[in-house]
Amino acid sequence: MSIHDSRDSIGRAGLMSMMGDPRYFDGNHPEHDMVVDMIRRGFEMVMGEANAAGFATLFDNDVADGRRIDLMNSDARAAFGRGLLLQAIRAEGAAMPPGFDREGVSAPGLRNPLGAPRAEGDPARSGPAERETAHRTGDPKAPAKPPVPKPPLKPPVPQPGTQATPGQPVSPADPIPPVPAYRDQVVLLPEWRNWHKILDGLTDDGGQKSLSEAEKFIYRQIYVAEGGATLNRNSGAFGGVAPGTFPTIKEKETSLDPVNRPEDLTVEQLAVAYRGYFKAVLKNYGGRAALKKLTDQKTAATFSDTLFMHGTRGGAEVVKKGIQELMDEMTVEDRRRLGLRPLTHTYGRPDTMHNLQRLDAAGLGPAVRDAITKERLNLPNLEEGERIRIEHFRFRVKSGP
Repeated sequence: MSIHDSRDSIGRAGLMSMMGDPRYFDGNHPEHDMVVDMIRRGFEMVMGEANAAGFATLFDNDVADGRRIDLMNSDARAAFGRGLLLQAIRAEGAAMPPGFDREGVSAPGLRNPLGAPRAEGDPARSGPAERETAHRTGDPKAPAKPPVPKPPLKPPVPQPGTQATPGQPVSPADPIPPVPAYRDQVVLLPEWRNWHKILDGLTDDGGQKSLSEAEKFIYRQIYVAEGGATLNRNSGAFGGVAPGTFPTIKEKETSLDPVNRPEDLTVEQLAVAYRGYFKAVLKNYGGRAALKKLTDQKTAATFSDTLFMHGTRGGAEVVKKGIQELMDEMTVEDRRRLGLRPLTHTYGRPDTMHNLQRLDAAGLGPAVRDAITKERLNLPNLEEGERIRIEHFRFRVKSGP
């Protein structure tokens, strides 16, 4: 594990620990905004978005290499990351919420990963295995067992209309749904909340709100599927926006003209890039307005992710094959009754969208998603992570919008 990966892992563990504070989820608590701001700052440090140098320096000064991270249990990782983050946030001069203001003054170092002092007069007993053995045997000369960090508060019991996701506590009053479960350890709640806020506030050139609820749902799903605002160093894609498609996106979104590469996008600009991508690929389906005619947002998301993940041409072929397979299972009378058109090269993609809308209106969204998912899974050379992503867009099991 590289030192960068170790730093990221420890930082995320610290964030999860900090987010266990009940004030974070209680919007009516007088200290709620202060706690949210503190965790937002920590999130930006871990993700390298802003003021990351303080956290990185503290971590690098304390860790000779990333391998010693593996000696730490989950509680120790969380305590270590939490302490470093609080030190870095305090160094910025930020106001600290009561309780947190007394933490992080001296985070435990990795040179003693479990946080236990050496036994007096026994300088050799410093390794974690030795300490663990002493704790098990009850050796009176062994160091005292380190205090067990306070376990995170249990998530509130979900009320009707809410859902608790493992590792992502949800308040009944929280308007933000949980992160889809298959990625909730990759995209954390602060990032998820921020993405919701960005999409809700995205405007067009005239200053008007520009996204429909269906589009916001789609962009949330794709953002999570791509692992959030992260850079793929092999492909150069940022948040799923690849260098090869970026010029086309910029043609549709002139505000991105100054941005040379996807990796230079801000998170806010990434939302604009998503909009630009779908402006380009949906022109053959009747434009972005065509998505509004789909009553089932999940079906709209399955359709959109297929175009996003497999490309304009490849994705279009997968969608067309899936709908054709579904139509082939119907009688001629059923197809006539639903108003479905033959999917020929003459009619092209607009008829694919027409049939998709007709099937959706008939309440056949789940069957459409199954048919498209089947075609996607038949594609060659899929990695396991890609298969998990594709299965998620079947939306058989609810995992958070």
